[in-house]
Amino acid sequence: MSQTKVLDTTENCRYCLMCRHLCPVQITTKNEALSPHGWAQMVASERRGLMEWDNESIDAMYKCADCGNCESHCVTDQPLPNAIAAARTLLVEKDLVPESVKQISDKLKSSSNLYNGQEVEPPSGKGEVALFIGDEADHFAPGTVEAVLQLLEAAGIQPVVIGRGRNDGLIPSGLGLREQAAELATSTLKDLEATGAQTLLVLSAGSYFTFERVYKERLDLELDDKIELVEVLSLLAQKLKDGELTFNKKKISEPYAYVDPTHSVRVPSRYDLPRTLMEAALEGNRVELFWRKERSGTSGTGGLQFTHPELADELTNSRLEDAEDAGARVVFTEDPATFGRLSLLAKSRKNLDVRNLYQVLAEQL
Repeated sequence: MSQTKVLDTTENCRYCLMCRHLCPVQITTKNEALSPHGWAQMVASERRGLMEWDNESIDAMYKCADCGNCESHCVTDQPLPNAIAAARTLLVEKDLVPESVKQISDKLKSSSNLYNGQEVEPPSGKGEVALFIGDEADHFAPGTVEAVLQLLEAAGIQPVVIGRGRNDGLIPSGLGLREQAAELATSTLKDLEATGAQTLLVLSAGSYFTFERVYKERLDLELDDKIELVEVLSLLAQKLKDGELTFNKKKISEPYAYVDPTHSVRVPSRYDLPRTLMEAALEGNRVELFWRKERSGTSGTGGLQFTHPELADELTNSRLEDAEDAGARVVFTEDPATFGRLSLLAKSRKNLDVRNLYQVLAEQL
């Protein structure tokens, strides 16, 4: 889709309030300018010549979390997140972005990793199944990759590992760093092609969304349509259903809950999968959060942790507070970034323990 065409989305969203009640940023800040229709109004007004970008409006444009809640709940399927990403791309081209975005751009010029400068590991060989790791797992949740490989081995799968240490491109694409996001994506697609794999496994809903839609809609790239894209949780749930994977049940003495990770609303078919796996491996009083499934939002991951860390912390804390309000004392999630953010801020809370679902499942094999 052309940049001009996707920006026209803001004309449809600028006076529509139908998704604002599910925007986590608007809920947290209670600022009407920081809502889907607020961001759309700013872009539409600038395009009309009714306003010019200044420090205040640019800062507001970068407070969108690119979580997808607005589009996921739009009855006419307006791609507003892509329009906001396109508007930010224009800001990048005009050199009007905040210093924090320039710092991310500089980091990506020297490294494919947004977090710790880890070198990208080359593909581990050739095979029918590839597993994309990215740059979040080792940074936010050490041990995740090993747990996932253990689970896949138990399911009879030994994947070729690709992209370990390389960002998948979602965050830079959302921040308007389109060219750098495309470079990351191109490198990953080349690695995938080199493996000869026909199935690509990913660790999170965010990476699934990235390969399925971001490459095509924001970067003019595309995953080969002959390659089947599968989230690891989906594969594990299917193996469980088919009787090819079993778990020993672990007793959880305190109420526990599952936290739907960031970008879950962009992959609605996944909602029941982690809960099914938990039921197979855990025993106890499982409760549900209010902000769950279709209502779930960001956990403070993504670009906001770089551009507006205080707002990111507020969003993370809101997920933890939701768990506490539901009576949970233990929470599980599998997305490395969501797990890392929740774990970090849960340290200041005495009665809440955050655990990595992949690692717990591997322990119960």
